[in-house]
Amino acid sequence: MTIPSLIPGGSRSSGYSLWWVLVCYVLMALSAQLVGPIGSSLVSWLCPDSYETQLQTAWNQTAAIGNAIAILFFKLFQTTDQQVYLFPIVAVALVAVALVLIISFSAVA
Repeated sequence: MTIPSLIPGGSRSSGYSLWWVLVCYVLMALSAQLVGPIGSSLVSWLCPDSYETQLQTAWNQTAAIGNAIAILFFKLFQTTDQQVYLFPIVAVALVAVALVLIISFSAVA
């Protein structure tokens, strides 16, 4: 939803097109179906045998932690016009975290 929020006048005057919402929903559903099994497999593959249960639990709790962080951000951005700017902020944070993970994994390998 970052792209339609950056289009001038897209969210304030006429609202989002239904196609943006549909494409976003399909991408989120597909990615959720991929992240769960791949992440669980990666956690069990990378962690030491003695910590597998703890790290699997931590992996499963990340959704709750992410929801808690989202609630904190939505308390800061209370009106709808302010919340429109939250999508680009989250997208930039996602790219930054992905770059940090890529750099840290490439340093290990």
